Amino acid sequence: MNLPISTIKGLAEYLKVIPQFTPIVEGLEQSALYGTAQNNLVTSIRRGTEITKLANALYTGAVSLLEMLRVAIPEERPESVSIKLPDTNNLHEIADILLTIEKALAQVVVNPTIQGEVRVDTWEPGTLWILIWLQSLTAVKVVGRLARSAAVFAQEIARWRAISAHVKTLEIKNDALENLEEAQQKLLSQLVDSEARAIEDSFFPSHDNERQERIKESIRTLSELIFKGAEIHPALTAPVEAKEVFPKYDELPTSTIKQLEDKHEQALPDSAEDENDSTDEQNPEANGET
Repeated sequence: MNLPISTIKGLAEYLKVIPQFTPIVEGLEQSALYGTAQNNLVTSIRRGTEITKLANALYTGAVSLLEMLRVAIPEERPESVSIKLPDTNNLHEIADILLTIEKALAQVVVNPTIQGEVRVDTWEPGTLWILIWLQSLTAVKVVGRLARSAAVFAQEIARWRAISAHVKTLEIKNDALENLEEAQQKLLSQLVDSEARAIEDSFFPSHDNERQERIKESIRTLSELIFKGAEIHPALTAPVEAKEVFPKYDELPTSTIKQLEDKHEQALPDSAEDENDSTDEQNPEANGET
């Protein structure tokens, strides 16, 4: 092995956090190797031999670790997606979720145009992460667009639920509430329509009513899973243009809904107190006035 000093130092920096490499890295750091900023070193034969042994041990250990990881962790193929299932330990629920995901993806990507496929590639033991093989990069992009549209739809549902929760704390007639709910459903329906049509226009040569209905159903289905904590990510090896179409999960709609619901629940007692205070002010007898 004949590596530049800068390479050896860089390798040591990466591996120093692994306990098995700590003695080797500490030995190198205490040697004359770290006393120079150059890529060559002039030292005695004895010290040079010690440094060479340590550097060889570091390199050999790094190669062995890399090979072990390659065997233990299968490489993600770019034509696959990684899916985090909603948290549950109920086997029946997990089975239902898997069937739901399979249908939501297959009904859009398994066709001659997309040339996709939906099957399990790997399942990480001890977790609810599953790697799904889609066969084509086009299928990956379609799934990414479906996931993003589902996330947008889920966020809009969260927003409308927050509005509805707030409106219900106010004294509004039932007719007004019904009108609000009708308007809400109309806007959500229009959103799904526009998202589904955009996906169809991007990946299919012509419009087909039945296919668009399947896309709408997939968006709604995936949005429900996102509410429950599901996430869909591209493979680490996927090209950048495929990764860019997937949604970000920094703030899930589920957490947004929970925060808003908590906020409104906390506001209810305050609202009631304000209403009582207002009534007292308007009623002189309640204040002991005559």
